[in-house]
Amino acid sequence: MVKPLLYTTCTEFDGTLTVIKGQLPADLTGVFYVIYPVGSVNSQGLPFPQNNPDGSRNHEYGTPIMNGDGMVLQVDFNQKPAPAIKTRLMKTPCYYADYHSSDAFPDNNLFKFKNMGITRLSMLLGARNQLNTALVPVQFSDTQSASLLANYDIGRPFVTDAQSLELITPVGWLKDWIYAEPSAIEWPFGITQGTAHPQFDPRTREVFTVNYNASKGAFVAIKNAVFYLTNPHFTFKQKMKEVWQLIIGTQQRPNIVQRIGGFFKRIGDFFKGDIWQQQKDQEPHATNVRLLRWKGDETLETWVVMKKDGTYLEIAECMHQTGITQDYIILTDCSFKFSLDMMVINPFANHPVVDRFLRWVFSKPMVPFTRTYVVKRADLKAGGGVVTAIELDKPLPLETIHYSLNYANPNGQCTLYGVHNSATCIAEWLRPYDINALTGKPIDPEVVSLFATGAMDLSRFGKWVFDAENGKLLEDKTQIYCAKGHVDGPVLGPNTWEITFYAYRGMISPNEIVDEIRHLWFISAGTDARMLSEFIRDLYAKYPHRILSVAEIERCTAKSLPYCLVHLNCETMQPEADFYQVAAEHYLRNLQFVPRPTPTPGIDPQMDGYLIATVQAGTLQADKTFTYESQIWVFDAAHLAQGPLCQLTHPQMVFSFTLHTTWLPVAEPCEIPKWVDVAEDYNTIIDQAITKDLIKPFFEQYVYPNFK
Repeated sequence: MVKPLLYTTCTEFDGTLTVIKGQLPADLTGVFYVIYPVGSVNSQGLPFPQNNPDGSRNHEYGTPIMNGDGMVLQVDFNQKPAPAIKTRLMKTPCYYADYHSSDAFPDNNLFKFKNMGITRLSMLLGARNQLNTALVPVQFSDTQSASLLANYDIGRPFVTDAQSLELITPVGWLKDWIYAEPSAIEWPFGITQGTAHPQFDPRTREVFTVNYNASKGAFVAIKNAVFYLTNPHFTFKQKMKEVWQLIIGTQQRPNIVQRIGGFFKRIGDFFKGDIWQQQKDQEPHATNVRLLRWKGDETLETWVVMKKDGTYLEIAECMHQTGITQDYIILTDCSFKFSLDMMVINPFANHPVVDRFLRWVFSKPMVPFTRTYVVKRADLKAGGGVVTAIELDKPLPLETIHYSLNYANPNGQCTLYGVHNSATCIAEWLRPYDINALTGKPIDPEVVSLFATGAMDLSRFGKWVFDAENGKLLEDKTQIYCAKGHVDGPVLGPNTWEITFYAYRGMISPNEIVDEIRHLWFISAGTDARMLSEFIRDLYAKYPHRILSVAEIERCTAKSLPYCLVHLNCETMQPEADFYQVAAEHYLRNLQFVPRPTPTPGIDPQMDGYLIATVQAGTLQADKTFTYESQIWVFDAAHLAQGPLCQLTHPQMVFSFTLHTTWLPVAEPCEIPKWVDVAEDYNTIIDQAITKDLIKPFFEQYVYPNFK
């Protein structure tokens, strides 16, 4: 079977991996996990088909792969002689509601969920929590087995059994979380804005995460648009098209932005409905960021985060990543537009004409810096309350999505290692109507729905030191690694073309503290002539921190530079000579460091281990197209240049873009109790809703039986 680049399935399976090249190291142990999206309950995998079985247009086609159910893949290297493999879907309560209102259940169409850009939404039930982004291991005592937290930017984390991959319990009850939608919208699946990367401290045995509201301006648009989208007697889409048609004649973008923005904020004026006045009179709820602490029990402690001037901390883009040190919690406004207002501004992402116009009007580059805030852990009073965050006097002068910190913070100084995907828009994806910036022709259908990662400048890896007590960025201690490599030679060498994921020993561990990160490994994704669209090129043409000219970016992109694996020395912030370049049409998707169980004399413990990589390996077919096989590669972390020691696969293991990984020494059954009763939890919302008599029977028949 020919498998295209975006091919994956939602089929769960159990089996054993087969070595197809090399030899599996005898001392490679532990359990490797990776999580990734696999499409919707309708598509049953990826890519989203262009047409439905009856030939009609599929409204999911062209939506981003990030908008998909989460699949966890587990590889148990403790099983000998062949590693055991298992995959399981993250079947949250909203998954069952989505499945039983899918195309396969037309009688339940009233509850149906639809892809709206990066969000999947039911106008009667709310938003999907797809748990497709990251797994964080937690272990709340020495005698307790380790479990996993499955996470997503918009949704509560769920405790997951590390052995069976069964969802055990959400973290906290619904009443413990605040929601982005207005209180008048009585959705059982409220939009919970949080982080995909909560932090577990193995020393104090506690989890820190966040929960925040939209900004006030976004809230007004959200409140109005959601109200009219959930009331079908108002022809929202038609009215929006009428407004669009009135102003389409002008090319004065600022004027268009103002008028379209005004439409969303004053939507009732276009409908003249009596109920509009009731909505208009409602005051938007207070915007705030809340810091949450969880110790594995039934309670969540919550602190509202204030700034030193007494105002609420507000987030402009998202809080995809958080950080932790011995004495501080680090909060950032990350460069990933994973927020509810994107869905509302683009509610008809599957209508190309409207989508293209609204994207042109409202899309803007990522903010080219990173606002950073410090919360002192000592200020967190037991039971919750209010806590003050100190904002650094200067933001990190580059956009950031992922970062890690040394756990040690001597003299109040914190060291942060950040990936800076300069002039790259992770929240954008390639649409079917996009035009390739190099050829002027329509984008290759094979990459439609992928992240629009045609980078418009080199990425950077930054080492930032700041005085956490006084909120001072210590610029004299800043170091940044950035390299173009030998773009005109056969060996590219260490480089920072589109850094994706990185790994180091103990990166996210339930039992290992990393006081100082000395070595890490990262993937540079090179360039791909198919991936740079005219839209992204134009959006970032005036990037303020530019290193390479737009012309040079286009020249290097046309070469389709290869993926590489780079070893970075964190003391010098320079690459080690050890380096590996991946063959053409081979894609390194992610990395995980696995320590050797018996230390090797003379080797730094942070280099003494293996790197597990998820890889898509392309093979050229007779018709000049490629088919891709999903593989697991094993590298010696101290000897990259020798290439993978072993390559493994399984015929049912099919992934496309894998997201974050983790590792445990052993997979054992979860010992965390099922703190939250699902039926009791959701009934607290449903029993108060006007639509109770409609929604509750649906939940009792299709959702609750899966959690008894």
